[in-house]
Amino acid sequence: MLNNALISDYTLTDNIPQYQNQTWSGETITRMVGTQYFSLSFKITLNKKDRAELANFLALYGNGKPFDMSLGWWGTYSGTQNAVIQATAARAAGATSIAVNSNSLEVGSLVQFNGHKKLYRVLANTGTTITIFPGLVNSIQTSEVMKYNNLQGSFILTPQNSAYQLPSTNVIEFTVQATENIRG
Repeated sequence: MLNNALISDYTLTDNIPQYQNQTWSGETITRMVGTQYFSLSFKITLNKKDRAELANFLALYGNGKPFDMSLGWWGTYSGTQNAVIQATAARAAGATSIAVNSNSLEVGSLVQFNGHKKLYRVLANTGTTITIFPGLVNSIQTSEVMKYNNLQGSFILTPQNSAYQLPSTNVIEFTVQATENIRG
């Protein structure tokens, strides 16, 4: 994708569409009003002789075509699970409880399914049932593999003010902002 560029200042943001309000009695009410999604920002630094790579990247993905990108160490699993995790039953879109083979995946881990690239967070694990957030955006099949290591997200560029600022300097610095392709 960008072979001669330095990627730095990588930030992964977890966007949870929720709001809270407090009742007259002091109770706090939290509501979810949509699908959670990730966004990312990173800086590309490259020499002017390699500017064609940046031009190619923008030509390919600047019009809404999704691109895959590693989540860096956020997508690298560091827990105790070391075997394949598979769904033991099919689940429809919207489901949050997934029956799986025996596992020790930790709460807070990020996961994906082989059939689509949406990222999910593990909220609970009984050893054979994993609860995820948000609910599935696509259905999953029996025996579908749940990936938990070396995750790559699918993202769509989100330019600031519908414009890309392309500096004309010997060393080019370009900040990329992108939003998760939740239907990917």
